[in-house]
Amino acid sequence: VPGLAQTTVEEIEIRGDFKRVAESLIRSTVGLQPGVELSQENVQEAVRALQGLHVFSDIQLYADDSDVGPGVKLIVVVREHPTLEGVRFKGNKEIKEKDMKEAVGLVSGQVVAPKDVARGRQRILELYGDKGYLRASVEGQLFDAEEQGTVFLQFDIVEGDKVRIAEVNIIGSEAIEAGTIR
Repeated sequence: VPGLAQTTVEEIEIRGDFKRVAESLIRSTVGLQPGVELSQENVQEAVRALQGLHVFSDIQLYADDSDVGPGVKLIVVVREHPTLEGVRFKGNKEIKEKDMKEAVGLVSGQVVAPKDVARGRQRILELYGDKGYLRASVEGQLFDAEEQGTVFLQFDIVEGDKVRIAEVNIIGSEAIEAGTIR
């Protein structure tokens, strides 16, 4: 927290982009009140508590000592993760869109974070792997939707060729004949 010295919180101000989370929830989650001694530990605890809500992509805390008396004004600035407008798939031929949507598990209206995109990508790769497309590649990208704070998630898929086993060579088996193992 820039401007942090051993001092008392006089006031707390919440700023930023938060449409789905009430200001009162942010205040109570921060856990600091006017009159509390400000320390590096309780600032770190406040950031961890806000991160625990899993709705913010950016969290910043500042101490402003310009005009609040002997203490500081603690300024909490947050930015929410965007809301998912929809999921799109490009390049899929072997797996139905319905099956991929089910595997990805994301629905319109929910908050979408980078970890959700990575998990969706991995689940699509698993679907392709199960069908023998071990060389498939998947990239997930977020695109801004018309409404501010909302995004479309697009998965770009290159299926590649199905992997087939051409030949099995068995080496070193003396107890069992190779034909029996195959």
